[in-house]
Amino acid sequence: YRFLQIDSWWYYQDEKSWGTHGIKNWTAKPDIFPNGLDYVYNHTKWPYVAHNRFWSNNTDYAKQNGGHFKFCMDDKKSFPLEQRFWDFLFDYGKSWGLYVYEQDWLIGEDDMNHCTLSSATNARTWLLQMGKSAHERGIYIQYCMESSRFVLQSVEIPQVTQVRASEDYKPGSDQWRIGITSIFGDALALAPLKDNFWSNRSEIGRYGTQVEEYPDLQAAVSTLSTASVLPSDSMFTPNVSLILKSVRADGMLLKPDSPAKMTDNAIISQLPSPCSLSSSSSSSSTPTSNIIGDIWISHSYVSG
Repeated sequence: YRFLQIDSWWYYQDEKSWGTHGIKNWTAKPDIFPNGLDYVYNHTKWPYVAHNRFWSNNTDYAKQNGGHFKFCMDDKKSFPLEQRFWDFLFDYGKSWGLYVYEQDWLIGEDDMNHCTLSSATNARTWLLQMGKSAHERGIYIQYCMESSRFVLQSVEIPQVTQVRASEDYKPGSDQWRIGITSIFGDALALAPLKDNFWSNRSEIGRYGTQVEEYPDLQAAVSTLSTASVLPSDSMFTPNVSLILKSVRADGMLLKPDSPAKMTDNAIISQLPSPCSLSSSSSSSSTPTSNIIGDIWISHSYVSG
């Protein structure tokens, strides 16, 4: 492995926030990392891809709650307003090996938030401040739970290198089908991330008795996405032989030069026919062909 991705279970959250838990304090909980994040990094040398979500209006960082930074307060969420907040946060992250900052719940931070809905510039300024601090510290950014406007905004923020192109992984789902969303990401020079996956058929965990029936498909899509490849089996159960098909002997990912994308003809084949579009019959969703499935294409340049 080359890095460790940690999701939303490692930091302090506030149960009072909008619909789910907002960030109270972005530090590691001692019951999860008793010796701190830096202890793991120093022993493994694996840099972190670290998750974050929207800020609670009870966040410890806000001046309104006794903190040191100016926040805009909404009913249950809040919004950082100062460049020096991101400088502080990413300095802290660098101290324990932060390499990629995953900003999740983007749509939750932006929608139904007075701080962004009452201003034409607050949301852009927030993302630019985040990107500036990340650039100065050599940290990259992944956008997650983003709408198209966030993806377009990334054009001004070179530190944003990847975006989630799928829903959250769940064995048995078709969230691997990123052939269309990859077109959007690739057009903006962003790697479309499929999310994690189980690499074997025997893994049992948070999804009850559901197992991953197609780990080879999950691994192939992840590799061809040009984004991170994220096997998430328990520590002692990964399918090592399958995972190693995605990398060279030194751990370098064997990814193509552009992400695999659905072909134009494959997209057209799944559209309703012109005749059925003008019909009021129940067959209005009939595809123009009998093809069931996706056809994707990618390429790699080989020297010599």
